[in-house]
Amino acid sequence: MFEILEILILRHLPQCELPLFAVDFFFKSHLISVDLSNSQYIRNEISFLLQFESLRIIKVPKCNFEVGFMKSIFTISQYSSVEHLDISENQLDTNDLYSLSLFTNLKYLVITLDSAVYIDYLTNHDKISHLELNTLILVKSYINQQIFQFIMEQPSVKHILFKNSTMIDNVIPVNLTYCMKYIKSIKFSDSLIFPGNLNTLVDLQKQGIIVDFCEKSLSFIQ
Repeated sequence: MFEILEILILRHLPQCELPLFAVDFFFKSHLISVDLSNSQYIRNEISFLLQFESLRIIKVPKCNFEVGFMKSIFTISQYSSVEHLDISENQLDTNDLYSLSLFTNLKYLVITLDSAVYIDYLTNHDKISHLELNTLILVKSYINQQIFQFIMEQPSVKHILFKNSTMIDNVIPVNLTYCMKYIKSIKFSDSLIFPGNLNTLVDLQKQGIIVDFCEKSLSFIQ
């Protein structure tokens, strides 16, 4: 068994006979990055992450977790240590969003966000704002006014990517750069964009913001 290991990658992990939560990893004080992408069986083993208190990067997209999973996998120390978090393509509930709000040093966030869940969250909690967040990626999300409001609550964001998402008409405010003073790029990958946003995107380009329609990005034509 490794005693010093900083990066653990277990993507597409098949079922294994030994439960991960029963393993005492000797390198737990050294591990800073874990990638469990698309390891759907891991949903019953995910509590093994609790022993890694110095993690800075956690990637658990498309793991088919049950809602409320975040409170089961993060420690108090991880809420301050984690800088890069990918929880996309997992279903979230209001408890998960509350857990998300507890992170104090996030710089890179990849998430699939449902506006109905976010609205429900806001009925009992304050807005979610990560003051250090640099990059925000929304995956398979329906971008309406509520979701864009979430985006605008991240004051330090420089780069936004919409991936496999749909953006409804007139969702980008004309005063975007006033609210998000550090924004440098807005990119779309495999996404649908209603035409009411195009004029605003052109205006943002004129202000020096990079607007990039990556492969297969489409706009609805009137």
